[in-house]
Amino acid sequence: CFSNTNIAYKRSILLHDEPVGHMWCTKLGRATLTLEAEIVVEDQLCAHALRDDESDECEPSAWRLD
Repeated sequence: CFSNTNIAYKRSILLHDEPVGHMWCTKLGRATLTLEAEIVVEDQLCAHALRDDESDECEPSAWRLD
């Protein structure tokens, strides 16, 4: 099991800006999930993120933190 997260920062968010975030699922499989997200300020893209979970043999026991 592994996941990969890529974030492209496009523009700084300033102190008095009012950022809005959107997140959506672009791919859903039996053991995979791809999410995308954007943060915008007044219709200007500030950041775009892509998170991709991939697994060939992902067992729930691999999710344990201990």
